[in-house]
This record gives sequence, structure tokens and C-alpha cells, in this order.
Amino acid sequence: MANENQTTLGKAILIGALILLVIIAWIILGQLVFKLQNHWVGLVALTMFGAVYSNNLSDAPKVWIGSAIGLLLAYLLWYLPSIMNPVAGAIIVLTMIAVLLGGLISQKLPIICNFPMFMMLTIAANIKPIMDSHEHLYYLQDLLYGAICFWIIPSSIIRLKKMKGPKIAEPQ
Repeated sequence: MANENQTTLGKAILIGALILLVIIAWIILGQLVFKLQNHWVGLVALTMFGAVYSNNLSDAPKVWIGSAIGLLLAYLLWYLPSIMNPVAGAIIVLTMIAVLLGGLISQKLPIICNFPMFMMLTIAANIKPIMDSHEHLYYLQDLLYGAICFWIIPSSIIRLKKMKGPKIAEPQ
């Protein structure tokens, strides 16, 4: 006997196609209207949002804020050693990362010490074309666009739906 809560394959494919269309529209709008070119940033965060937090909007701040912190740390890994003593700059950033690892392990400050932060840091700091571009601060624009489309707007719509307008007496 099939579980009544299971989604059929056909329905799942339709949902997947709809999600894909939303993502394609999001990319096209970002390119045409906002001139954004680094969609991978928002897509990585969106993927983590779905995979790690099951698209639970209450966990969205962790994804988007954590991802932004990860991008900033990756930028600092390049930037601080370039403006000061390279060893001192690297030690400063590595110390920051060690503190954040401690926060992750102890489950303190989960809004910034989380899997999305470390995933974005890992990607942005280890893929040579990304590190060599030195455009980490520009990537924040793409991340913000993703946060607006996939966190702020959906959260606002849900809040608006939950708001109850003034009660109007029904005619008797």
C-alpha cells in the first residue's frame, strides 16, 4: 500500500520543471535587469538551502548570511596578505576561520557559523579562477539578488498571507 503523502513521479517531475523555470527566469532577470553575471553564487546558496535546510524559510538567514560571510573570508584570504605582511595577513584570516570552526563545533552563532558559510568559503577560496578574479565583493551582489528572490520575497509573501486584516462585521 502506497503512502498517501508520497508524491507521484509525474507530479515530482512537474514540480522539478517548475523549479527549473523559476531558476531560469531568475538568471535571465538578473542578467538583463541587474547585469549580474555570477549566478553560481546564488545557485550554490539555493542548493544548500534545499539540501541542508529543506527550503525551510526560518533557516534562510543561515544560508544567505553564512554564504556572505564565507565569501568575505575568501576575499580576506587574498586581500589581507596582499596589503600587509603575507604571513601576518594569512594568520589573521586563519585565526578568524579557527574561531568560526569553534562556533560551528559548539553550535554557537548558527546564523554565521554554519555549513553554508564553510561551503561558500571552500568554493570561493579554492577554485583558482574564482580566487584569481578577486571579485568576491561583486559576488555579494549576486548573493544578495538570490537572497531577495528566494528568502526575502517568499518570507514577505508568507507574512502578508498570515496577517489578518480588520474584521468586518458580516451583514445579518
